Amino acid sequence: MFALKGREILKKRRGRQHVIAGFAVLTFLFVGVALFSLLYSREASAPPVKPGYFPPTVKFQEYTEIEMHENQEGERDKDYEDWSPGEFNPYTVKIPNVVVVPPKNEDKDTKMKREAIRNAFIHAYGGYEKKCMGAGEVKPVSGQCNDWLVKGMGLSIMDSLDTMLIMGLDKQYRRGRDYLAEHLDWNTTINVSVFETNIRCLGGLLSSYAFTKDPLLLRKATELAKALLPAFDTPTGFPYTWVVLGTNKTSLSQWTHGSVILSELGTMQLEFLYLSHLTGDPIYGETAIRAYETLYKNKPSSTLYPLMTDIMTGRYTTDTLGIGALADSFYEYILKVWLLSGSSNAFGDWYFEEAEAIIDKLGVWIDAETLLIGEILSDNLRPKMDHLACFSGAMFALGSRYTPDRKVAENHMKYATGIANFCRKMYEMTPSGLPCDSVKYNKHKGTLEPAEEENWCYYQMRPEAVETWFYMWRLTNDSKYRDWGWEFFLSIEKHTRARLGYTGIRDASLQPEDLEPDDIQQSYFLAETLKYLYLLFSPSEFLSLNQFVFNTEAHPFPLPMKRI
Repeated sequence: MFALKGREILKKRRGRQHVIAGFAVLTFLFVGVALFSLLYSREASAPPVKPGYFPPTVKFQEYTEIEMHENQEGERDKDYEDWSPGEFNPYTVKIPNVVVVPPKNEDKDTKMKREAIRNAFIHAYGGYEKKCMGAGEVKPVSGQCNDWLVKGMGLSIMDSLDTMLIMGLDKQYRRGRDYLAEHLDWNTTINVSVFETNIRCLGGLLSSYAFTKDPLLLRKATELAKALLPAFDTPTGFPYTWVVLGTNKTSLSQWTHGSVILSELGTMQLEFLYLSHLTGDPIYGETAIRAYETLYKNKPSSTLYPLMTDIMTGRYTTDTLGIGALADSFYEYILKVWLLSGSSNAFGDWYFEEAEAIIDKLGVWIDAETLLIGEILSDNLRPKMDHLACFSGAMFALGSRYTPDRKVAENHMKYATGIANFCRKMYEMTPSGLPCDSVKYNKHKGTLEPAEEENWCYYQMRPEAVETWFYMWRLTNDSKYRDWGWEFFLSIEKHTRARLGYTGIRDASLQPEDLEPDDIQQSYFLAETLKYLYLLFSPSEFLSLNQFVFNTEAHPFPLPMKRI
């Protein structure tokens, strides 16, 4: 199913018309999409419309310059004041019309915590600016640079530019934007990870463009996407893992033996579809969606998709199932592409089918309120959960809002709550309050343990738990999620703060005095972890979940406007 008809999907908007449902037809149209209501309630479903209507013809939220919120830094620099009338001014920072001035009656404690998180970002990004501006990431202990992925082109800048806008860090934004204007050139021959470059760089550029309408950012995003397109030149539409920019040279990682990873082939669609909307060029959306067509035609009997697939034939090369490493964002994107595209039923049906299978096949309730999402190896369910899989709490919570079936909605919120509780236990199990990267449940002892051999318990600055707590706070207003997020932030400050930023910890299970830094400040710490913490203590109207969808790197894209 999910057959697309070339450039017809991006033709001019047509009036709403009915479409014949096609679940009995093998060529089920995946992206016959309609305007999607942002205020879509649990009781209302979007009616089907005629194929040919696609995201680039959906009317998205408009943006306008409004009063800066309380975090704006002072006056603008004099150097940026002399712009001729009518010329685009990248330093007139535009922010979404859903960004609000925090209410005057906001309690001081919430404001204090938000400011503390903002100050942490200033410290973290400041260390990067001081020592490694333009490189990949800073090593905050040694002061050296970790220049990887897109060498010399500002990985941490692109990944955190929208965080600066969200936090009102005007000066940092200007300097970052200036660096990209001068140095970001995709006409180069470096070998890059298609997946990482897409979610971090393309996602960051697109989100920042959505906030500012700066044509430089859209131009750089388009140039990057064009440079990534050769990776999709396969019979299946699955992208290669690596591509040498500016060439047709592509490759897979040797350890996969000709296979492509599920998360890599299924985490391109959101960014590429949104780029097609912005540019009016269908090539990006059409190219990325081919992988979905192949996957649906080769749907496994397990419903859930194995972690690796042959890039040429689409045959599955492993029987391992899970939603942690190698899989995670594939499932997240089925839901989010549905919301972004404004589609009627195709994406939604696929998502809810996969979501139910996750619980049926991988769910392990370790008590009445705590849900572990395990993995299946050789038909055996293993009660092991990666921190990466904590994203699924946010996914279930978000998806619960878009089903017309009240019972399904209630169940999915129950799953989200159980996952949020489990992920909280991952933080409680260490003396430092920092989580292991993967844990297993010891049924005989009734305890959680580091999953890796020799009790290895790496803290890699990941955001997935606080992402789920942010969604749960927004949807339930249960203060425990803010409490958990704040305790996590205090652990970050106490145990990972370094002279030039924040660091990962090689073994978080040790006593605080024995913790050893890994001396890497991950770019996603700026893009995701601190952003979700900041939003956790921001008003619910600020980047409302009714109006934005976040990519897997926490870069927000505006959703279609309410159906007229």
